[in-house]
Amino acid sequence: MNNKDHTSLRPSLLATSICALLFGLLTIAQETVAEKDIERAEVEVLQVTAQKRVENMQEVPIAISAFSANTMKRIGVENINDLGNIAAGLETNVTSATQPKYNIRGIKTNDFGIGADPAVAVYVDGVYAGRSGAALVNFNDVERVEVLKGPQGTLFGRNAAAGAIHIITKRPNQETEGELELSAGNHGHMKLEGSYNTEIAKDVYFRGGVTLSERDGYIDARLYPNPQTEGEGDDYRMIKLGADSQQTLRAAILWEASDKTEVMFRTEFNEMDGDSRPIYSFNPDLYRDTDTLDPYGVYEQDFEQLQTRHLFGASIEVNHELDFATFTSITAFKRFDTENHTEDDGSANVRAYFASNNIERQKQFSQELRLAAVPTVVCAGRWVRPT
Repeated sequence: MNNKDHTSLRPSLLATSICALLFGLLTIAQETVAEKDIERAEVEVLQVTAQKRVENMQEVPIAISAFSANTMKRIGVENINDLGNIAAGLETNVTSATQPKYNIRGIKTNDFGIGADPAVAVYVDGVYAGRSGAALVNFNDVERVEVLKGPQGTLFGRNAAAGAIHIITKRPNQETEGELELSAGNHGHMKLEGSYNTEIAKDVYFRGGVTLSERDGYIDARLYPNPQTEGEGDDYRMIKLGADSQQTLRAAILWEASDKTEVMFRTEFNEMDGDSRPIYSFNPDLYRDTDTLDPYGVYEQDFEQLQTRHLFGASIEVNHELDFATFTSITAFKRFDTENHTEDDGSANVRAYFASNNIERQKQFSQELRLAAVPTVVCAGRWVRPT
């Protein structure tokens, strides 16, 4: 009798155990779903203007990579050159700050002549940068950067055959806030970054940013007399190659003229002074003091390298909300002056003397008129006159 009772209780105990196990699994599953919902809610929703209007990046039907200010700061992105390490389909090959190469999906421009147009268009706050080197400045006080892949001629003009890179700086706002950051490194590297925002009058707001960067040279080199200007000689002096100095200033004033109209004035300034890219010859017969090749050793040169850039830009952007669309006018001026003195033979051999001096002077005036309606209608016209 006892055995019979014991046997009859087994299915009940088994069913109870199974129910408890399923309930526990269900509870864990609910907690996991809840955690995923929380994580999903915390994912940064990035708004972009790839189609000339503010949209959720996930809803834009364009191959695009966008990076917010927090993301770029967290992974150490300082300029467009660093984006080549993280943006899929984008390759940057910057051996010269005044003549950078941008490559999107294998399409690029190798001609740096003043009459050549880049295959990758670069825009800063909606203003086209006619020379690629005019956009290679530090990302101080930048809100986000958008990399659009594939031809973008419809909205970004004929110089976007490979794609476009759009740099958007932070807008002035009502808050009074500031930020200051100082960093240091080896080879005498010092960098100061700062920004400040405040209200200067009723409905008028100011925002400014500054970046100061210095770095000493890090490549030992023997500099011999220039045979073209100083004559031949065996005396030399030791120098350091790779020095760089940059100063960047940005300022913006926002005037909220009415509930439907705003006027934005922006200006930027950049000055760079340093050494152009060093070149090392792999022909041992060209060297004076050694016959052993060592690209990590001491270089020899008979031409003093130099790389300078002076950049100035200003723009006025007017946005007016109509009943059926948003009208935008962007009037801009840019000036871009560079000099690039380069030792091209990579040695100090008089018979192999070869050096170049690339000088560019460019002024650019542009006017864009745009009418954008929700959800899909965009009409734009842009006129650019380089001189």
